[in-house]
Amino acid sequence: MQLIDRFSSYVAWPVSRKIVLLGMLGVAVTPLAGVVNAVAHAFAEHSVMRVGMISGYIAIWTVFQVLSTLPAIAEARAGREGRRAAYLFVVVQSIFMVGLLQLFGIMSSPMVAVFPALVILWTLCLDERLGFCGMAVMSGLIVVVGVLEAYGVLPHAPLLRDRTLDSQSSGVWFGTVLFHILLLLSVCLSLCVLFLASRRLQDQRLREAGAAITEANRLIRRYVPAQLADQILAGAYEEASKPRRRRLSIVFIDIEGYTAASEALSGEVLDCVLNRYLEEMMAIADRHGATVNQIIGDGLLVFFGAPNVTNDRDHALRAVRMSLEMQQRAQQLAALWQEHGWSRPFRLRIGINTGEASVGDFGPPGRKLYSCIGLQTNLAERIQSACEPGHVLMHESTWTLVHRFFACRPRGRAVFKGVTEPVPVFEAICEREPAIADPCAPVPVTLPSAGI
Repeated sequence: MQLIDRFSSYVAWPVSRKIVLLGMLGVAVTPLAGVVNAVAHAFAEHSVMRVGMISGYIAIWTVFQVLSTLPAIAEARAGREGRRAAYLFVVVQSIFMVGLLQLFGIMSSPMVAVFPALVILWTLCLDERLGFCGMAVMSGLIVVVGVLEAYGVLPHAPLLRDRTLDSQSSGVWFGTVLFHILLLLSVCLSLCVLFLASRRLQDQRLREAGAAITEANRLIRRYVPAQLADQILAGAYEEASKPRRRRLSIVFIDIEGYTAASEALSGEVLDCVLNRYLEEMMAIADRHGATVNQIIGDGLLVFFGAPNVTNDRDHALRAVRMSLEMQQRAQQLAALWQEHGWSRPFRLRIGINTGEASVGDFGPPGRKLYSCIGLQTNLAERIQSACEPGHVLMHESTWTLVHRFFACRPRGRAVFKGVTEPVPVFEAICEREPAIADPCAPVPVTLPSAGI
């Protein structure tokens, strides 16, 4: 397992480092083939192979393997990819491999089996481009050598003393040729097995990493606004250097009677009731595409218009529609409160304001909070504070955008801290029927001068 684990990192190696590995492997294996040839034919009564010729060829090949590996060693030590050194190595190896085939008889020797094995080896261990390069070079050389042999320019199988088939039926000849073939095929098979085992190990780790990412994504969505989480997970969110000014529809939701309930109920019961309430409210907010900004004790701050933007009217309409649905759902949850020993159901105060606010990432580099701040955010909170429990109160800026689609009741002018002039506010009653909610139809509204 440790070998497979270490080999799995091989894929990420620079090609120069891979060439160093193959070069060292070749320098170790090629002389071994020469030794086996010399030993086998030294004890043979009648050797059909010129052992001195093959031993000399293998010695020269080994020297050139070392020389062709040296540039890759320099590139690997410098931390470079070293593709030129890789192509040089493949070309040199191709030339010597075709030379070996020519010694054994390129038109008739079973040694030709090393040709596809070597191409597979390079494709697996290096990459497809170097594999194609080796295949092209060896194919071209085989054609050239074959033609030259056919026209008598090059001798056929110069390594053999006797080129008749009967002379090649001895056990020594069969064993040495088979050894060369099996040696290269064994190296290829071993690397293939390692590649497949490392691939299975990587697949297992990818599945484990995928499960961990899925869990992390689930946790991110619990602590980050859903719209923002979707952009982050999709790679579409870019951290801005500073927040931007955006026109938002901001909604504050607060529970009336929460303090009294916290004094009357046990901590466990209160936590259960509050978590159920927050779960229901946040589900409604998600359905309407709101950005749930903060959970402030028993209250919520949500807004429309960032990070996903449509238009001001759509933001305001969804804000009011969400608020009315929240009020309706809060009334339906009355039975839940009674089950836990609280006779008075929670009622919501909801305030809505539409205006420009600074929205984006706030906080130090190591700990950011996506939020909206500014006067308009504060005004939405103060409108919520002035709202009667069980109702939805909105600023005139929001009413201007939605009054053709929602039945609204004017609630006078309210004075809020930080605002110099009294602010007209309206209560959202219900959504109009489609026939009435014609954006071109006039809706007469009289603004009263009395305060709340």
